Amino acid sequence: MLGTLWKSNSLRYWVAIGMTVALAPLAISVIGGFFLFNHGVVKIFKDVASRHLEQIVPTQQLRLQLADSLELIVEHEDEGADLWLAQYRALDHQIDTGFTQLQARLTNEPEARSLVQRAWNNWTVAAEIGSEIQQSRQLSDQRAIALATGYRERLSAASDYLEQAYTKLDAGVGADYQRAIRSYENALWLSALAAIISIIAVIFGVIIISRIISTSVDRLVGGAALFAAGDRTHRIEVEAPPELKRVAGEFNTMIERIQDSETALADLARRDALTQLFNRRAFDEALAEMHARIQRDGEEGSLIMLDIDHFKRVNDTYGHPAGDDTLRNVAQIIVVNSRPFDHAYRTGGEEFAVLLPGVNIDDAREMAERMRVGIAANHTRANGNDISITVSIGVAKASAALTPKAVLEAADAALYFAKSNGRNRVAIIDEFGCREAAPPRNGSAKIINIATK
Repeated sequence: MLGTLWKSNSLRYWVAIGMTVALAPLAISVIGGFFLFNHGVVKIFKDVASRHLEQIVPTQQLRLQLADSLELIVEHEDEGADLWLAQYRALDHQIDTGFTQLQARLTNEPEARSLVQRAWNNWTVAAEIGSEIQQSRQLSDQRAIALATGYRERLSAASDYLEQAYTKLDAGVGADYQRAIRSYENALWLSALAAIISIIAVIFGVIIISRIISTSVDRLVGGAALFAAGDRTHRIEVEAPPELKRVAGEFNTMIERIQDSETALADLARRDALTQLFNRRAFDEALAEMHARIQRDGEEGSLIMLDIDHFKRVNDTYGHPAGDDTLRNVAQIIVVNSRPFDHAYRTGGEEFAVLLPGVNIDDAREMAERMRVGIAANHTRANGNDISITVSIGVAKASAALTPKAVLEAADAALYFAKSNGRNRVAIIDEFGCREAAPPRNGSAKIINIATK
């Protein structure tokens, strides 16, 4: 299951998974931190600031205004001046307005609202007393003193109730402030924890992505290095992710095409352009390989060397294009009379060779004779002329005791013998000497034994 999932999903998928794993804790911490900080810190601080501004400060202002009103009464008693009347009426209006607004802002604070209401009631009574004090000049001194005393008592009671309300409100604001501080500290700890988790998640995400691509990339790089070093047989095996698998597939295809191109170029370098047979370079390599196989496995082997008789006359009489056609025709006859797995070579201008691994000298002689007869019976048509040619053939036995050079020299010696004894014949040389199988002009065969040097 995991293996299938590992191989079937793309690199983009695993990068997305890795990034999600890396960023998810950070995103969660940001969102969670926002709500925690907003509701646990910012909202509480706003509420504390609002309550302080709308409840505590007005309560204190009312207490100060009550104290100011008492000072006005004292001035009235001491100086009896008429200027205080306007100030008193303005202050009276401010205090009534302050109580009205404060009560409206204490809807959610029933205890404090009740204390403020008591303070307001006492102020209302004090205000009525203050109205009588305005007429204190028509009152007896004893009555004025009683009114001033009552005024002070009511103001003192109202101030006390306001102080109690202030204490209640300040305690509530202080508790909320401490709660906001704790929420702020918790937010800091959460942020730090989220940062640590995010770092761990990023590392884990990097490990996921690295695990996905590192092995495949290493294989790609290793394959490229082997290819650069000349290894054309290595193939890169990548299973995941699919993108790198496709890259590996394209790389392997490229290697195969380059290998095919190099093989084709190498084959061209080892082939004769005119006859399409293998050339002398390929012949030398194949002869060495056959000799190594004979030494290793003890199998038999033979070498056939062919040379066109009087080929120069063909070029001189019919021209070089006709000579080229003749060479191609000879090459074709050699191939037709060889086994499918034998290789024929053009080793010189009009010289050819055939390597016969696993073939004894007698079978090689028969194959050489078929080639000779086939070439003699075939005519090359060139420029309206029928060109007839013959070949001289030397056959040598290859053995573990003979080096490739010695085998080649033996075949050359047999070929030279065939040419020296009338051409259009086959000569064989082995450890017993040189045997010539050359048909006379009347077509009957004869064997001539000669001693080798």
